[in-house]
Amino acid sequence: MTAEVRPGTPTAGAAVGESAAPPADVSAGTPSADPAAGEGPAGTPPADAPTSEGSAGTPSADPATADGSAGTPPADAPTAEGVAGTAPAGGATADQRGGELLVGELVGRAVEKGVRRLGKAVGMVERGEDDAIHQVRVSCRRLRSDLKLFRKVIAGDWSGRLREELAWLANGCGEARDLEVIAELVRESVTSEDDPDHVATILGTLTVGLERASAQSAEVVLGQRTALLVRDLKVVAEAPELNELAGKTSAELLPKLLKSARRKFEDSAELLKPWSPDDDWHEVRLLAKRVRYAADTSASVLGDEARDVAVQAARFQELLGQHQDHCAAADALTGLAKDAAAQSDAELSFTLGRLTERHRAARKPLCEEFLGQYHRP
Repeated sequence: MTAEVRPGTPTAGAAVGESAAPPADVSAGTPSADPAAGEGPAGTPPADAPTSEGSAGTPSADPATADGSAGTPPADAPTAEGVAGTAPAGGATADQRGGELLVGELVGRAVEKGVRRLGKAVGMVERGEDDAIHQVRVSCRRLRSDLKLFRKVIAGDWSGRLREELAWLANGCGEARDLEVIAELVRESVTSEDDPDHVATILGTLTVGLERASAQSAEVVLGQRTALLVRDLKVVAEAPELNELAGKTSAELLPKLLKSARRKFEDSAELLKPWSPDDDWHEVRLLAKRVRYAADTSASVLGDEARDVAVQAARFQELLGQHQDHCAAADALTGLAKDAAAQSDAELSFTLGRLTERHRAARKPLCEEFLGQYHRP
C-alpha cells in the first residue's frame, strides 16, 4: 500500500492560475499609452481587445471579462464595454464623449462595474457553478487595481479600507484556486513512466484538499463580511469621495496614471536575468497585470494606444503566470514528497520528486521567452 500524503498547499505568495492571454510584445521601446510620452511597455488588455488569459497555457473564463488559469477561459480579459462604456446622465456613452469624461465620473463607473462583476461572481458561488471561486478572485483583483490606479484622485481613506477587504476576500479563495490549478498541471505532466497508483494517490490527495478548501472559500464568499463589502462598494460607486483632481478630464490625467504604472513594470522587468529568483519573476508578473488592468480601464478614453498597451502586457502576464504556476506546483509536490518520505514510502516520494523536477524544468523556457520578447533587438 502506498502511504497517504497530506494535501500540499502552495507557498505563500504563490498566486497561481492568474496568467494572461498571449498578446503583442511590450518591451521598453514600444509605444506608450500616453499620447504625450512615447515610452513603452506593459499594459493591460484593452477594454475591447479580444485577448485571453489563462494559466499553464490554457484558456479560462470570467463572467464579466476573461482571465485565466489552468484549463478555464480567461476571467479578466478585456471586455468590449470598457470601464467608461456605460451611458452617463446626458445620454452619450463614454466612448462618444472621449476625453471630455471627467476623472471623477470614471472612478465612479470603475467601482460600479467592479461591484457588478463581484456581485455576479458571488451569485455563481451561491449556485455552485464551475469556476465561481476563481471569478471572485478576479473581481477582487480588478477592483483593487482600479482603486490603486486612481489613488491620487481619491480623498480620505475609504479606498485603502476597501482594498484591504478585497485582499482579504481574494486570499480567502486562494488555496482552493491554487490547488485546482496545481492538480491540472500535475495531470498534464504525467507520463507513461509514472506509476499509475502513485499518480492516483497524488491526485486524490490534491482533490481532497481542493474540496476542503472550496468549502471554506464558499463560506467566506457567502458570509456577512463579504455582504457588507459589496454594500459598501455600491455606496462608494454612487458618490466616491474625491479630491480636486477629479475635476480634470480623463484625457488629461489618465495618460499620467497609466505611464506611472508602466514605469514601475519596466524598472523591475529590466532587472530580470535568467538566474533571477522566482520571487522576482512573480513580482514582475504582478506589475504586468497591474498595467494591463490600468490600460483596460483607460482604453475607452485613450483609445487604440491604451488597447495596444493592454495587449502587450497580457502576453507578459501569460508567460509569467505560467512560470508562477509551475513554481507553485513544484512547491506543493515537494511538500507531498516530504510527507511520503516521513511515512517511509520511498517509491511514492520518488514519483513526487520526478514530477517536481518536471515543473522546475518548465520554468526555464518561459523565462527565456519572456526575456526574448521584452528585450527586443
